[in-house]
Amino acid sequence: MGFDYVPLPWPAEAADPQPEMRRELEDVGFRLLGGCSLTGDGIREVARMAKTYGDGASEFERWAREPGQVLSSPDGTTFVQLAWLWDCRYATFTSVLGDGRIVQTMTDWDAAPRWPTSLGRRHRTLDVHREQQILATDLDVRVVPGDALATWRVHQERLAGLPAPPPHVALADFARIQAAESRARSSWARRVQVVSFLLCFVLLLVPFVAVSAALGRQPWWVDLGVLATTGLLFMGVYVPIWSRVRGWRGLRRRFRAPVPGARTTA
Repeated sequence: MGFDYVPLPWPAEAADPQPEMRRELEDVGFRLLGGCSLTGDGIREVARMAKTYGDGASEFERWAREPGQVLSSPDGTTFVQLAWLWDCRYATFTSVLGDGRIVQTMTDWDAAPRWPTSLGRRHRTLDVHREQQILATDLDVRVVPGDALATWRVHQERLAGLPAPPPHVALADFARIQAAESRARSSWARRVQVVSFLLCFVLLLVPFVAVSAALGRQPWWVDLGVLATTGLLFMGVYVPIWSRVRGWRGLRRRFRAPVPGARTTA
């Protein structure tokens, strides 16, 4: 499914999601293009997602409804998005080559964001650097410690030697790229869920069958108790397995993005 985005001018009264980064980038020639806002379905999904953040739900929903801030690099080869993520830095530099290959370089979050309460204590074992890599659509994404300018220098180094990207100057192009990324992430998330479910099922099926065989023929309520216990175990092991499966590179597909400036067909 994924989200769709609407390009719009940046509201003069809107709060910058990353004010220091914006100043750094504009000082070296980056130009603010505007923002990308979620459509109606996306806003409703954000409201649903917000409920998983407990007492942080209202803050998450307020900022998630705000458009992400988009700038264009001085040489027109790159979009950079600045967005809110709790107390973390968030800047993603994105370039799309003429064949749709995507090159992304991200500023290190420098802190762990707030995780959904559904993860329970499992969030303590999550690797922040790994999470950033998982969320990128560039399988070879670089995550750079430091400020936005350090990330920009690394991104330029990655572009060196590659075919020159088409002009990255139209906000509508970024909105199309972001929507395509959202659809790709949604497809990947479904694959992760299916594989995690199947692994849990296989992992618990064997002991369930073994216990049932060892008990032999029993009253229905004994069988029901074994089944209920298996169900509880399933819920207990799903999140750890899901967390590990998310990192499997084989479940991620090489992403091809809409090329900036290319005509789209209805």
